[in-house]
Amino acid sequence: MKEALIIMAILGCADDNSQCQTVQRVTVPFETVADCRAAQPAVLEKLTMLDYPVIVADCQRSPVNQLADARPIG
Repeated sequence: MKEALIIMAILGCADDNSQCQTVQRVTVPFETVADCRAAQPAVLEKLTMLDYPVIVADCQRSPVNQLADARPIG
């Protein structure tokens, strides 16, 4: 079984929160979903440069081998 960690995916969405697409992932993995959710406000505060009407953060379990695709925030 592969080890999994929690990552935060940043999604850009239309005005009604539909048609969302992943635009970034936070590079630092979290040990728990609660840790990830606690970090969401600070991360979202830094994302003013993204050109989407709505920006949301989603905490997801991810296999360790997918962390290489993550990009830094800020």
